[in-house]
Amino acid sequence: MLLRPLAAQFRTHLGRVSRMTATTASPAPCSFVVSHDLATGQTTEHASTQDARAFMLDGGAGAYTAMRTVDQGRRVFLLAEHMQRLAQSSALLLHGSKPASYWLALVLPLLRRARDGFAGFSDLKLTVLVGPAHVHVQATRLAAPAAPCTVRFAEGHRSAPEAKDLRWVHERAELERQMAEEGVGEVVLVHEGRFYEGLSSNFFATRRINEGEGEGEGEGEGEDFRAFELVCAPQGTVLLGTVMRLVLRICKRDGVRVSEDARVGRAWSGAFVTSTSRGVLPVCEIRGGPGVREDALVRHLRESVRALAIAESAEL
Repeated sequence: MLLRPLAAQFRTHLGRVSRMTATTASPAPCSFVVSHDLATGQTTEHASTQDARAFMLDGGAGAYTAMRTVDQGRRVFLLAEHMQRLAQSSALLLHGSKPASYWLALVLPLLRRARDGFAGFSDLKLTVLVGPAHVHVQATRLAAPAAPCTVRFAEGHRSAPEAKDLRWVHERAELERQMAEEGVGEVVLVHEGRFYEGLSSNFFATRRINEGEGEGEGEGEGEDFRAFELVCAPQGTVLLGTVMRLVLRICKRDGVRVSEDARVGRAWSGAFVTSTSRGVLPVCEIRGGPGVREDALVRHLRESVRALAIAESAEL
């Protein structure tokens, strides 16, 4: 006898929820998108509810690059390097041959409009998608990276690492889902016992030049960063990210030895990942891998990249 009244109450409750949902469920915009039609030259803009990942997954085929602003949104970190990479990727994927100067002249006004349309945050993430007919630019809030970073290894490597290809965004989606479920900050691809790169970052390890020497003694602030060498995947086997390029330049400037012996776990001392949004982010744990810490070289590179943020940026 109680079933009918309870069912009626439930329907009434659902009706209230539906009315509340209709008035409150519309998500607030979390980004601003500027689109440019390459054929007509027409540019449009709109607020969007997509985050950067959804924006790229919805981007179709083509090239992409992701940048960040510094100095309260007034400058773009490593802008020239991003335009060079966009020129390289679009040439490989879209069979064009436009130089970096062409992309800078085209994209810079779109970046400004996207930034101005998404005002209110100190610094932004700027994502550029280039397809056969359109260029899309998204401005969204720059999320602070979770620090310290935990990584795990996964079997695989990219088939075409030299280009920023939107197909890679789709291919890595399942691993990103697993990453979120496991609470891991990055997945690093390994193949035949050698590491390559993260899903959205470059990966590095460090080790003492003279293994065993000085371990357990003098570790900490007093360490000499030149007592360590940097270990990375061989160039040509990974996408050479803009921050990776900067790290290698700093090593050359400061006399740091660089090894491309990317075999996993070769007496590593430290590890870190690099990307536009993360900068140099130390790794505190490698799931199932060697123990690592923030040694003197990791610390030196992290601080050096941070110190160069303004000098290595261009006005927006």
